Amino acid sequence: MKKKSVAYALGAGLIASFTSSSAFAQISDNVVRISILNDMTGIYADAGGKGSIVAAELAAEDFGGKVAGAKIEVVSGDHANKPDVASNLARKAYDAEGVDVIADGGSSAAALAMQNVSREKKKIILLSGPATAEITGKSCSPYSFHWMYDTYALAAAPPQDVLRRGGERFWDKMGRPPSIVQAGVYSSVVHYLKAVAATNTDDATKVADKMREMPVEDAFTHGANIRADGRLLRDLYVTEVKKPEESKGPWDYWKIIATIPGDKAWRPVDESECPLLKTH
Repeated sequence: MKKKSVAYALGAGLIASFTSSSAFAQISDNVVRISILNDMTGIYADAGGKGSIVAAELAAEDFGGKVAGAKIEVVSGDHANKPDVASNLARKAYDAEGVDVIADGGSSAAALAMQNVSREKKKIILLSGPATAEITGKSCSPYSFHWMYDTYALAAAPPQDVLRRGGERFWDKMGRPPSIVQAGVYSSVVHYLKAVAATNTDDATKVADKMREMPVEDAFTHGANIRADGRLLRDLYVTEVKKPEESKGPWDYWKIIATIPGDKAWRPVDESECPLLKTH
């Protein structure tokens, strides 16, 4: 497989344009701290696990390890898919560890527990691991973002094909391409860091507003918008397994046969229980 930096896949200037401004930055402790909280050792470890840490580290690497003049730090914790453990870890992260944003989330039950803490603490959470559509439904929050698949969209299409695009550096570190969850961690963290750079602050309300304002553009997502409920309206792809002679190398399994546009793939606004959509 041809190796090249995700930053080059995006265009070197795209990331650079978000890293150059640090004048008058207001970063709470001069560190932008990202915590990967997920299942590190159980049934979801392959989908997220330590690979999600690598994905977040690659996102930080694309910014040169700094944003708005502050160091980017990635920490992690294993909630073992237990909602009570997840809630406690999230509370500790926000209260005692100086964490600005939690990413991945793991299982749906654990993610919903952490989303409640995020709402209470008014801190951002980026969810790519859980499938429940409740995250952007009745449990929606101004501070939470649902990045990849959910149960509503899975009824309309299979998970999108992200294995072959933008994952070269991940492959170098993990020996395989990123999962859909890990791709979501990378994409969501990059967008979060862009918003921090654009606002020159880690203030959660300002950053969350900026994240919704800016289109998402990276190696895995192109020109997608974020709705008021935190749902990323990215395209979904219908795929079929390639014939052996069509495959060009390891993990090259899928062929895209149809695209479901982002404005059609996700739960319509008029069917949503999210109160945030009623005010927009």
